[in-house]
Parts: sequence; structure tokens; C-alpha cells
Amino acid sequence: MSHLQNSLTLRCLPGPARLVLTVFLIAVGLGYLAALVQLHVQDSRSGTPLPTVADVILKYTGKQWLDTAPPPPVSQLEKLIMGPIEGAPWNGTGSMAPAFFHKDGAGFKREYEQADPETQKRLMAERNGEREALRLWIRTPDEQRRAAYEADRFVPPPQAAPTHITPDYRHPDGAIKVKSILNDRCARCHAAGAEQENYPLETYEQIAKYLVVPPSIEVPPGGGWVAVSTPISIEKLAQSTHAHLLSFALLFSATGLLLALTDYPPLLRYILAPWVLLAFLADITLWWLARLSDLYGPYFAMMIPLTGAVAALGLTLQILLTLFHLYGSKGKTVLGVVLLLLALVAVFVYAQQIRPALQAKRERLANNPPESAQPSPPAGLAPKTD
Repeated sequence: MSHLQNSLTLRCLPGPARLVLTVFLIAVGLGYLAALVQLHVQDSRSGTPLPTVADVILKYTGKQWLDTAPPPPVSQLEKLIMGPIEGAPWNGTGSMAPAFFHKDGAGFKREYEQADPETQKRLMAERNGEREALRLWIRTPDEQRRAAYEADRFVPPPQAAPTHITPDYRHPDGAIKVKSILNDRCARCHAAGAEQENYPLETYEQIAKYLVVPPSIEVPPGGGWVAVSTPISIEKLAQSTHAHLLSFALLFSATGLLLALTDYPPLLRYILAPWVLLAFLADITLWWLARLSDLYGPYFAMMIPLTGAVAALGLTLQILLTLFHLYGSKGKTVLGVVLLLLALVAVFVYAQQIRPALQAKRERLANNPPESAQPSPPAGLAPKTD
């Protein structure tokens, strides 16, 4: 029996079978790297290679630790029109400010590029004046706001009225044509038959749903975990759990089983063979504990990156140890060269593509905070100099 147990190792397989296992394990490693890229794209909010602990807590609990109250909340429409001109997604979760500038559909970009410096300043001031006028209108009580929209005549407070605005949108007495601005800047894309007809903005009733201001956030004395966004939905979490359990459970069972069929010391195999699968199950358990526990959710979420790191370390060890078990000294040398070449390719891709992209994302986030309005010209519309 002992002889039979010692013979049941992957080294005993024919060469073609070991080659298949080699390609399989390398593919698993590359696939896991691709999963990390997807994790960055989906959840990293700060320009870091992987989501931070704060990103993970926000995803699963919708909470942030705050010491002081954040700025007062604003409506979605105000957030969109006063968002950054460049650097934010051109959609309902980013910024609609470009609709007042280079994406206005009315030739602003061409006019701006052909203008002299003084005219460029005036054009920027007028378009920012349109946004400021809409912000003042949005903050008006609903009854007056509706009346101003229907009459296309909004009289802003004298001390707050924008000094510059596109002449076509100002009445002779100084009142502002807010409905005309909304029609030209927003409804042209959000109308029946237009590109964004599923989100119509042609009537006050259609616009009103985006004028609701969220409740102010109250921060406990001394700071605390405060709900600032909507966490991942139970439905989406269930779908993700289902997909991960069916796919990764089989994958990690396979890599663990392959390691178990090597000739490394039994204690090492007992520990490392089920390592990744156990860490993976712990990771998913923490997803649900973080999502469902209102009081302790952030603390459960803090442990998710740890279980992820444990799983990644275990998978790396499983792949490398199994690969080097498959071959003799010559095969190990060839395998080492292949892995070295793959590592060099990874370093090159990181240096040439990933690192510059991360740096650009960090700079974009630093220069264009989501809530801020940017009065400077859009990229590609640099002011002329004499």
C-alpha cells in the first residue's frame, strides 16, 4: 500500500499529460491576474492597483468613517450640471457639464478655438453662467421653480445672479430663460427619439425626479461609520456568490488536488492543498456578513482584503510548487526560463500601460473632484496666447 501511495504523483504521468497540466496552471495564474484587473476596474475608486479597505467597506456597507459632516447634499441634476468639464464619465453617474461646452451640439468648440483670448474668456464665463443660473433655479422652492420653468422666466436673487450668461437666454429685464437652457443643453439628448430617450427631460414632471435633495448626513460626536451611498444589492451579491462558487470552487479544488498529488511533505500538502478553497469560502462568508450586519458590517468588510490576499498567496504557491514538481532538473530549468519571461512581460506591461494609467487616474481624481465645478476650459480648448 505504501508503495502504491508513493507512486500516485503527477511526476508519474506521461509527458503530454504533464504538459497539459503545465499549460492549465499557467492559464489559471494568468486568469487570476485578469481577475485582479477586473477588480481594479470595478471597485477601485482612488487610483490604486487594487481596491483599498475603504473601497471595500463602501461597496459592501455603503458606509464611510467620518469625523465631521460632509458638505450639504445636492440634487442629482445639480451634481451633474456642476460636475467637472473633463475627467468624469459622460453619463448619469459622472458629469453632464460637457453639454454646456464642447459637447453642446451647437458649435461651441469650433467657436472657442477660432476666438481671440478675450472672446474665449467671455464664452467660458457665459457657459458657466448658464450652469450657475440653473443651480440657483434648482435651489428655489418647488412652487416658484415650477412656475419659472413653465414661464421660461426665472428671476434669480440680485446678489447671486450670474454676471455673464449667453445672451439668447436672458430676457431684456435680466430674467433668465431656464427652460430654454434645459431644452438646449439637456432635452436635445433626453427627448423622444433622441439618444437618451429612456431618461426624458422634456417636462417639469420628468425633470422633478432629479431635483430631490438627499437627506443630510449626521455624524456622531467624535466620528463614526456613516451611510453615504447604497451598498451592493442583495440580488447582485447573490448572483456574484452563485457565479463565484460554481466557477472558482471547481478551479481551486483542481489546483489543490494537483498539489495533493505531488511528493512534497504530507504536512505541507495537508495545509496548502485546501488553503485556497478555505480562504475563498471565508471571503464569500465575509461578503455576506459585511452586507447584512448593520453594526459590525464595516469590520467584517475590513477582513475581505485579508482573505483575498491569503487566497492569492495560496494559489501562487499551489501553482509554482505543482509546476516544479512535474519535471526533472532540465524541465525545471526550462520552466524557470518560461516563468521569468512571463514575469518580464508583466513588468513591461505594468511599466508601459498600467502604471501610467493609474497615475493618470489619480491625477484626474485630484484635479477633478466629483462634486466640484471646474471653470477652466476643457482639454483641447486651451486659451490662445499672444
